[in-house]
Amino acid sequence: MSVHIQSVDMDVWDAVVNGRFQPQIAADDDNGVVLDKPKADWSDDDKKKVQYDLKAGNIPISSLGVNEYHSISHCKTSQDMWDALETLHEGTDEVKQSKINTLVQQYEIFCMNDGETMSSMQMRSIASSQVKMNLRRRKGSPLH
Repeated sequence: MSVHIQSVDMDVWDAVVNGRFQPQIAADDDNGVVLDKPKADWSDDDKKKVQYDLKAGNIPISSLGVNEYHSISHCKTSQDMWDALETLHEGTDEVKQSKINTLVQQYEIFCMNDGETMSSMQMRSIASSQVKMNLRRRKGSPLH
């Protein structure tokens, strides 16, 4: 889905990665305090940037089935939606690490089964390696 969102607009994808843009203004004092800008004072550029998050949130909402929709319907931003979907499909970091540990253990005891051909053993080995590589790739980079 990340490729689909990026194909719509890279700024829309940035809203997923970086979180929702909130227009802000500096407070009247010199303390460096910033306040949320009232919606009536938003510039056209502010509106455009806020719209990116709304577009990014609309894409998964319109693409998902009922069960997945209920998993993200409470989310306020597209980044929250993405995180919820990632956890739903891939699990938490602990679950991913547990899967990796299990696959490493299976690899360490991997051997040819009785009556198994070389080609079927090779297919089992390739399938196991691909799952492990996908888990490691996702574990280190949550949004790709």
